[in-house]
Formats: sequence, C-alpha cells, structure tokens
Amino acid sequence: APVKLPSLAENNSQAKPKMHNPRRMRRIIVEDPEWNLNPVPSLIELCVNNIIAAFQSNPVLDDVPEAYRDRIVNGLTDDLPLALAVKLVPDEAYWQRIATAKYKTCKVAEHGNSWKRLYFERYVAEMIENFIPGISDESALKHTLELSKDYVTELKVTQLQPPANASIQNEDDPVADVLPVDAELSDELSNTDSASTEDEATHDHIDLSTVVELLPNLQQLSVAYRKKNCGMQFKWSMFGLTSSDALMLGDCVKYSGKLRALTVTESLLDDAMVRVLAAKALDNPDLLQLDLSHNAIGDRGGRALAKLLNGHSLIQDLDLSDNQMAGVGARALSVALQSNTHLTTLNLRLNDIGDQGANALFQSLVSNTALKRLNVSFNNLTPRIGSAMSEMLEKNTSLEQLDISGNDLGDESGKKVLDALDHNTTLQVMDVRLTGFAKDTELGINDVLRNNVKAAIAAAM
Repeated sequence: APVKLPSLAENNSQAKPKMHNPRRMRRIIVEDPEWNLNPVPSLIELCVNNIIAAFQSNPVLDDVPEAYRDRIVNGLTDDLPLALAVKLVPDEAYWQRIATAKYKTCKVAEHGNSWKRLYFERYVAEMIENFIPGISDESALKHTLELSKDYVTELKVTQLQPPANASIQNEDDPVADVLPVDAELSDELSNTDSASTEDEATHDHIDLSTVVELLPNLQQLSVAYRKKNCGMQFKWSMFGLTSSDALMLGDCVKYSGKLRALTVTESLLDDAMVRVLAAKALDNPDLLQLDLSHNAIGDRGGRALAKLLNGHSLIQDLDLSDNQMAGVGARALSVALQSNTHLTTLNLRLNDIGDQGANALFQSLVSNTALKRLNVSFNNLTPRIGSAMSEMLEKNTSLEQLDISGNDLGDESGKKVLDALDHNTTLQVMDVRLTGFAKDTELGINDVLRNNVKAAIAAAM
C-alpha cells in the first residue's frame, strides 16, 4: 500500500502544541455567593467583630487589650444607648462622631475642647428647651441629668416651652415704672418672697432649680424665657418669666455651690422679679457674672441690684444693657460703686439714665479704683455732662475702657475730654462715635489712647 506522508499541517501540529484562545475558554463560576478571594480572617479579627456586634449585651471594652480598643470604638454604632456609652466609652473620637452627626455646628472650643462635654451640654440643653410642663416625662429628664452630671459645666438654654394650657397673661409689652428724680434710695430687697403670682399659676415654666440641683458641676447658666419660631401661634404667654419662675431661678443662684455666671436675657424681666433674684443672690457669694440685658428693668430693679453690689456680693461683671433704667436707678448704682471693690465691668448701654444718672456715676468713679470697663452709650446724655466726665477722666486711675457713643455731647465736651486725658495714663479704649466730636478732637483722643496702650505694654514686659 502506498505510504501516506504526513502533511505540513500535521507536522506543525506535532511539532507545536495547539494554542487556545483565552477569550473562548470556558470560565468557571463559583456557585457559592459568599465565596471570595479574601484570606480567612484571623482569630483576633473575629473576636473584635464579635465584641462590636454584642457590645450592647456584653460590653467588655475595659477587658480588651489597649491595642484593639480603637478598632472596637470605631466600629460602634451611633445609636448606642446613652446609659451604656457614658460609662464605657471615654474615647473622644466616638463622641466627636456622634456629636457631628447630631448637630450641624459644633464649636468644641466653647466646651473646654472636650467632645464628650459638648455632646452632653448640647443634649441636656435640647431636652430642657423641648420640655413642656405637664406633658413631658420628668423621669426621663432626671435620668438624663443623672447620666450627664459629671460632664455638664455650662448650659445655654435658648428657649423654654410654656405649659400646654398657658393663658395669655398680658397683651401689652411691659414697661418699667419711672421713679421721680427725688426718690429715696431705700432698701428694695424686703418682702421679695411674697411676690404676686396672681393669674400666673398656669404660666410657670420648667423648674430650673431642680435641674441645677442635679448638675453639681454647673458653673455657667444662660437662659431665655421665650419660645422660638412660634409663627402664627404667637401669644404673650410664650414670652417672659413669671414671679414663680423668678423664685425658682433665684433658688438656682441661692443653692448652687459652683454657679459663677448667670445670664437671663430676652425674658421680660421686670423690677419685681429682679428684686426676687437679687435677694436670692445675697446668699451666693461666688456669683461673679450677672447678665440681665434685653429685659424690662427700671429704677426699682436698679436699686435692688445696687443693694446687691453694696458689700453683699463679689460680682465682677454686670450687664444691664437694653433695659428701661433711668436716672434714679443709675444714681443707686453710683452709691454702690463708692464702696464696691469687686465690680470691674458695668454695661448700661441702651438705657435712659440721662445727665443725672451719668453725673452720679462719673462722680463715684473719681474715687473708685476697681471698675475697668464702663458702657453708657445711647443713654440720652447731653453736653451738660462734659464737665463731670472730664473730671472723672482726669482723676480716675483704674478705668481702661469707656463707651460714650450715641450721645449728643458736642465738640465742647470733646475738647474737655481731650484736655482731661493729658492727665490720664490708664484709659486705653474709648468709643466716641456719634457724639458730635470734631474730627481733630477724635484724632487727638486716639493719639493719647495709643500712647497709653504702648506704655501699658512696656510696663507689662
């Protein structure tokens, strides 16, 4: 039989193995959906994940080696019960995470650079702001206060809810009584606990004295008795504190052992309520700052505060700006300043003390050596006060800042001030805008103040 010779193709196939197209090769797909190429997790990783998953039922963070605590904290959820987190999670990263998730703006510098303190102070303030007397659960609030007591040192309450059945107390904006010019500077702090509570029984807000009692580390309290965003539901009963509120607020000052600063603004605080508050503050020698700005305090309230300053307190900063105090109230404060050695800042901006009140204040500052900052801007002062002011500036040795802006004093008063400043070496800041001073007078005053600043810096070096 004829011999069949191999073809060229066969020779090539025997000499070289056939190449397969990888694109046409069959691809093996694993049927197990949980299969992956990751290596088997280590036993440590399994333990960490198990601790995170079971943390609420079995919190063992303290027993875990320190090298793995950060991984556990980072894996904890934001909805961890507060009672559990407060005791077992000291890590700041966790509190920063839940604080930034809950609040849009977080200024940790205002809370001692502590995220845990920021969260609890904001959380407690929010609960108080939304608490409705007679409806909200008091036990829940007390439980939260108990958990937060070690971390809350400052509270800023921007609104307080009135009771659901609060009635309209007064449809007119309260106006303080103006006392006659020759009114006696009598004791305004007697019989304060019997303040009238007529028609106010259903208007009282949350008892802040109970809140303060459960926060033993509280040092600063700021509160506004008002309701925000009331819209078309506006009622006067939503704004302002009552006599009972004033008594409860006074108890905060009286019985708090660490309260150093109290701020009550935009609360329609009137003379009778200030008398109550001042009487209670007599029993707290540790109160250093009192801010009662943007209220309705008149002369009687000014006399009550003067009694408080007259040797009965260590208050260093008193803010009474934007009230209704006239000359008699300012005169009472001036009498207190003659013997007071603690008050360093007095703000009477946007009152109506007039020339009579300002004259009394300036006369008392001739001998006062404690006050460093005084604001009497926008108080209807006239050029007649120029001589008393210039005498005070010439003889005073402690005042560093003076604001007389917004008073029509005229350039003659400005020249008297400039002459007096030639003998003054302590005043460093003086606001003379909208006073009628000539431009040259203002420039001369600024030159003197600039030299005083340079001398003070050189003396401090």
